[in-house]
Amino acid sequence: MSDSVTVKILPNDKGIPSGKLADAELHFHAGPLAGLRLLGFAIWQSRVKGSACNVTFPARTYSVNGERRSFALLRPSDSGIDGQERIRALILQAYAEQVEQAAAPAAPSVPAFDPKTAFAVPAAAPAPAREEGPQVPEERYQAEQQNGRTATDTRKFSAQQGSVLDLF
Repeated sequence: MSDSVTVKILPNDKGIPSGKLADAELHFHAGPLAGLRLLGFAIWQSRVKGSACNVTFPARTYSVNGERRSFALLRPSDSGIDGQERIRALILQAYAEQVEQAAAPAAPSVPAFDPKTAFAVPAAAPAPAREEGPQVPEERYQAEQQNGRTATDTRKFSAQQGSVLDLF
């Protein structure tokens, strides 16, 4: 891939529409298009068995007299269609690399068996400290128990009289 352009492949995990394998974006890093990306490329399964995938280019659909047409947003210049073929090849190469990476087996994450440590009992971890909420002073708690009121009841009672007391 070129240093000035990166192809980002977005797999079609949902499978809708059928036959669509992925979307592709071109990210520009140099030149007048630096910092921009071109969207709308799609990679499709070929309808003919044994042939390569197809790449569609960004286009805008419109209708004339009820007939649906499309307007290609990325078209070849006067020099021919070589530019489109280079882009198509670049997108297919990036897609093939992504498929290859996805198919490659992941490195084993299980450590090798070590008989010395395999049956060792780990040391017990200390119990985490218990966080305590706001505490009601012991005297107030006893007074509330004798009067049959709780801190919430006392707050409601104080609010009705026009003053709110912070009990905690």
